[in-house]
Amino acid sequence: MKKFLVVLTICILPILAYSEFNPGEPSAITPLKPLLSISEALDAAQGYVRTKGVDVSGQYIDSVRLNYDEGSRRQGHYWRVQWAWSLPRMGGEYGLRIYTDGTVIPESASP
Repeated sequence: MKKFLVVLTICILPILAYSEFNPGEPSAITPLKPLLSISEALDAAQGYVRTKGVDVSGQYIDSVRLNYDEGSRRQGHYWRVQWAWSLPRMGGEYGLRIYTDGTVIPESASP
């Protein structure tokens, strides 16, 4: 009887414990695919700058990031397009939020 308990403890219990924590089928993970692609967001940002006459001369697009707004302005994913100065300068960089429904909101990145 002792040998049976030893075998059970060493061989079978770890298998049972493993199968409980790792079910056969992995859970489905839904990939995040924004409604607006990064190239569409860049087109929207450049179109907004052009139609509103925003002066971004001396600046270049420094970064484009997909973020999530939890409701400070509106809720949902948005692309943050940020310009930066080509020559070192303090302040005045331009930024835009482009929401996945196409809404564009200007946002100052510095004082």
